[in-house]
Amino acid sequence: MQAALCPARDSSSVQYLKLISRLPAVFLAAPSVPVINTERCSVMWDSATLRWSSAKASPGLTYTLEYCRQCELEGEGLRSISGIKACEQKVVLQPNENYLFYIKAVNEAGASEQSEAALISTKGTRFQLLKSSAHPALTLSDDYTTLQFSHDAHHANAPTNKECRYQLLHNRVQSSVFVTETPERVGAFLDHQLSCLSFYNACSGQLLGTFTQRFSQPCHPALALEQPGSLQVCMVPDVPEFTKS
Repeated sequence: MQAALCPARDSSSVQYLKLISRLPAVFLAAPSVPVINTERCSVMWDSATLRWSSAKASPGLTYTLEYCRQCELEGEGLRSISGIKACEQKVVLQPNENYLFYIKAVNEAGASEQSEAALISTKGTRFQLLKSSAHPALTLSDDYTTLQFSHDAHHANAPTNKECRYQLLHNRVQSSVFVTETPERVGAFLDHQLSCLSFYNACSGQLLGTFTQRFSQPCHPALALEQPGSLQVCMVPDVPEFTKS
């Protein structure tokens, strides 16, 4: 008769094995493919903010954004930004270019497949003042976003920051708007579909005035300086929330 010999196990080893057997099995799958929401992306002439959605967010989930110029060969010139924790990312781009963007989700199990390409264009998204239409007394900056008017004869009549009255003229009807806070910036918002033009305090969101006019032709804004000073045109990548109320 032969006896089988088993290695001796102390009590600590037995307790360790029992603990392992009680732990549930955890399987972590690779994340699903995110989708770039092109209608929610914001595009300027030199940058873009990409926004995407993911089917299921989980702790530790990050994203990798890849992009290249549309004219470049496949696989060449591909740039990537990894470790993105939010579902949006701002990217600096070159003006007058078309770009292809891809997004991937990454967790401890690996990376998802690459999303379908999203075409983002920086062509025609820059607002500039036309030098050909500027009055000879006006000086334009090199980037055509700022105009300046200086005249010694009218310097005494320059407005001060204490003035809190605005005049709105539409269809030969002039109205005055009194505000308690002088805006540092005035925002103009044109809703072409609703035929509505509104002016706001761009910092506080206070509505200064609204006009309704059906547009049968393309709209061309005209800016004027009747007093010495300067005026700068700024674009915003997203429609402010206060214009949606």
